[in-house]
Amino acid sequence: MRQVWTGIMVLFFIFIMVSSSLAEPLRIVATTELAASLVKTVGAEYVTVESIVKGGQDPHYVNPRPSLCTSLNKADLLVVIGQGLEQLWLPDLISECRNSRIEEGKKGYLDLSVGAKILPMPQPDNILQGWFSSLLGRLSSGPYPSNPISGVPIFGNHHYWLDPANGEIMAKNLSMKLSFLDPSHADRYQENYQQFKVRLQDRMKDWDTQMEPFREKATATYGISWAYLAERHGLKIIGIVEPQEGRKPRSQHKMVLIETMKAQKVKVLLMESYEDQKISRKVAEASGVQVLILPTSVDQTQDITDYIQMFERIYERLSLKLAS
Repeated sequence: MRQVWTGIMVLFFIFIMVSSSLAEPLRIVATTELAASLVKTVGAEYVTVESIVKGGQDPHYVNPRPSLCTSLNKADLLVVIGQGLEQLWLPDLISECRNSRIEEGKKGYLDLSVGAKILPMPQPDNILQGWFSSLLGRLSSGPYPSNPISGVPIFGNHHYWLDPANGEIMAKNLSMKLSFLDPSHADRYQENYQQFKVRLQDRMKDWDTQMEPFREKATATYGISWAYLAERHGLKIIGIVEPQEGRKPRSQHKMVLIETMKAQKVKVLLMESYEDQKISRKVAEASGVQVLILPTSVDQTQDITDYIQMFERIYERLSLKLAS
């Protein structure tokens, strides 16, 4: 009889293991290609993921494809960057698709910014006065309202993934959410997160060393994206071409910025690929600086396949330009 029960128990455990291995992967939709890459890193073979915004696209202003509702209606999880990045288009898309599982505040919704270090949005008048860098020490613990559903602070600078230290937090958020939704593979999600964490921390040491010679180096940027990288490495952003996202800079602002860049002997103007290159190049020509377009997302078209590789490309180009 004991042998019979032993046989039954063995068959039972085999059945559990086979059932687990044959279970369908979690169906995930991420708002950006960068978020989708982190999902793949942590979720591996236990997830399928589709991104709404591709690498080179502007994530602030999106005209979602009607076919996206098919994916969203089947999704077990929606992963967002948060901090208002998708605010102009995502709420309407979720409402149209009518999948209650992925609504904000539900178990199928994940805001990757939870727990991340968030810098404040700069004030345009302060930028014109040339002391934008003094704002960088003020974090989202200041007087910023919180989302009443998720409790996450809003109105911060939503480009927080451009501090690699925040990438670790984003990956941890994913491992916790995936483990909650799919506890049978929780150990694997945690293992994948830990492996990513070790790799990222190892590379951050090298990147910090690589950028140390440029501490206090004066730079200018097109938009607000590079505040995180500047804060991490002590770069001085003395001005921004477009301090309010989506609003083209006025002539007076550009004139003041050009004179400030000349006075501060700025050599580089940083920008993203989707930002207005015509305006930036006019400002650069007038002030005698070079424009440097850096990636801010995973982008298959540029052969940037994961989060760490994106930063490898950023630091390679940035350090080379600052040293010239």
